[in-house]
Amino acid sequence: MKATDRACDNSPCLAQPWIATSCPPPNQASSEAVQQPRILVDLGGSPQSRFDGEDDTSAAASVVNMDHMELMAHYTFALSNPEIDRDFDRAATKMVLQAALDFPWLLHEVLAITSRQLVLARPERAAFYRAQASRLQTRALSLFNRRGGGGGLQPTIDAANALAATLFASMLGRHLLVDTLESLLQRTGDDVGGASSEAALDRFCHYLQVHNGLRVVASSAWPHLVESELWPLISLVGQLNTPRLSGRGNELRGLSDWVREQHHAKNLTGTASAAADSNGEEDEALKACLEAISLLQSGLDHSGLFSFSSSHHPLQQQRRRLHQHQMTFSWSVRCPAKFNQLVQQRRPVGLVILAHYAVLLHLSRDLWLIGRSASRFFRVVTDVLGPAYDAQLAWPRAVLSDGGSDLAAIGSSAVAPLS
Repeated sequence: MKATDRACDNSPCLAQPWIATSCPPPNQASSEAVQQPRILVDLGGSPQSRFDGEDDTSAAASVVNMDHMELMAHYTFALSNPEIDRDFDRAATKMVLQAALDFPWLLHEVLAITSRQLVLARPERAAFYRAQASRLQTRALSLFNRRGGGGGLQPTIDAANALAATLFASMLGRHLLVDTLESLLQRTGDDVGGASSEAALDRFCHYLQVHNGLRVVASSAWPHLVESELWPLISLVGQLNTPRLSGRGNELRGLSDWVREQHHAKNLTGTASAAADSNGEEDEALKACLEAISLLQSGLDHSGLFSFSSSHHPLQQQRRRLHQHQMTFSWSVRCPAKFNQLVQQRRPVGLVILAHYAVLLHLSRDLWLIGRSASRFFRVVTDVLGPAYDAQLAWPRAVLSDGGSDLAAIGSSAVAPLS
């Protein structure tokens, strides 16, 4: 199998920037197509990855029961954000729960991600907790998109709900990543149980789409947050204040050089001639790819395990490690839209860079949300790329094979020949 220009099946489906909507079937009447879209996030059809935002008015969906009380008692901020400094966990947990009491959509997502964590913590009841997490997140999405009353799909972010909306977007994004990574892990290869690598990559592309939509929610809330009385606590926790640093290490220098070679050969977007590239797509793609690589390098730098070593001071090491984990969660949403478009279009340069993201997943494998997904994520991308790009993927393959014993000794991505 090799990379193609085929975009993800769901890529045109963002009717609003903060939600994903289902595409109407090809034979659906046009009059139906203009109706208010169903809020749908579909990451592969598994129960835990399908969230339908239609209003659920059944009694079972709205009654708070003992199962919900169990989840509330189990929740801490460190459960959804295990990378944070434990000294701030109690204050952050209180902040989240106070906000959740005022905004039911946040409360339901708090319960949903807690239930999702219990899938791993209590494997004997994994099926129950997974299904419960799906139901609760369905309800959370429904409540969020109906907030303010009526049938409108444009929630207003203001000073009163900015914190809750940002926490909701962050928690939902992480929950979606957990489900997406799990969906990649079942099987890889062509047409094995219906879970081919192409289909798995489709699900990751859809996650990119929805996660970028969630960024709109957080961006709308940001101006209100900096004026909030809770801003000092938010800053201390670090959840909403990850620095946007340029990478300084050398590990991905060879990858950057290869991308520049591809740009020189007009291979980034598939534009065949300068005349066809009148809009400067190749230049835009180059800038986007180099930005994506720089963000990856920043995550590697924060780990302190490679060429750009961190301070030996324990507090600084802890803070840098926190930022490395946060880059694992936020890399895809920080990347320029043009880069994510290249991934969705299966452009080889986009997929080669995406394969390097597996290293960040590998470095965060001690977090329950990530686990041991890195090698399987890497295999999905390399299956789609095919063997023609093995030279460009030698460095991440070596890191994943090493198991973390001596990452600094592995060196950096080699300058690969033009292909």
